[in-house]
Amino acid sequence: MKYDLTTDDPTLIEKCLAGEESAWEALITKYERLVFATCRRYGLQQAEAEDIFGRVCLTLLQHLEKLHDRTRLASWLITITSRECWHLRKNASQTAQPVRPEDDPRNMIEDIEDENLLPEETLLQLERQQMVRECFNELPERCRRLLWHLFYDPAQPPYTQIAANLGMPVASIGPNRTRCLEKLRVQLKKLPENLSF
Repeated sequence: MKYDLTTDDPTLIEKCLAGEESAWEALITKYERLVFATCRRYGLQQAEAEDIFGRVCLTLLQHLEKLHDRTRLASWLITITSRECWHLRKNASQTAQPVRPEDDPRNMIEDIEDENLLPEETLLQLERQQMVRECFNELPERCRRLLWHLFYDPAQPPYTQIAANLGMPVASIGPNRTRCLEKLRVQLKKLPENLSF
């Protein structure tokens, strides 16, 4: 079976635990940006972020079956990534010291308060960004392409180029944008109350 970014986490986790490679690929792809965004919040270089990403993936592989609330995977990944980043920065500023098993972030499954981790507001913002990406990916392809060109395309193309790329009249971009944003708003309203906008 083929899984994608719109597949819900409990389903992906179940299929990952059953050994379905395509589910693992979808899960990693779905959360790769979240892990890297968390690393950027800590000011890590690309190579360091890639190292952290590898560690987080390994932790995910080793502990996925122990995750109690499968709907909170994004929060768990942010916590694990934050701990890994914090340990990397801490170890870089000190001489190498062995890490005690109880201090190893890969052994910490539940959320534990730690003043050295990202502030709660930042974690919530990262989780919201991930949820927006998921809602965005649930939109019809035409809406995704239009909104991407309008809001995410680094080239910031003019309406004439967007219209040509999408095969639509320039005058229809505004009304289509409004309809697509409304569809996105409907998706966002389905989010849990603590993540709603």
